[in-house]
Amino acid sequence: MHSSPKVDPATGTIDKITHVLGVRVAGATAIFDAAIGYVRKLNDTLVPHGAVLDWLIDRDSSGTFPDAAFG
Repeated sequence: MHSSPKVDPATGTIDKITHVLGVRVAGATAIFDAAIGYVRKLNDTLVPHGAVLDWLIDRDSSGTFPDAAFG
């Protein structure tokens, strides 16, 4: 999701930016883990027509993504 400066005419607020800035680490990690899990599950369902997911890297035992995830 990208932020949008669009103002809600009914409330005068910029809800999308408020939500983006309000994301906490715990929420973000849950979203990333769910997205990665979904892609893996979908790919497994498509066997034998799934794709090689060598680009999809899980967080490591420390709870962070390794440098390889960003290269």
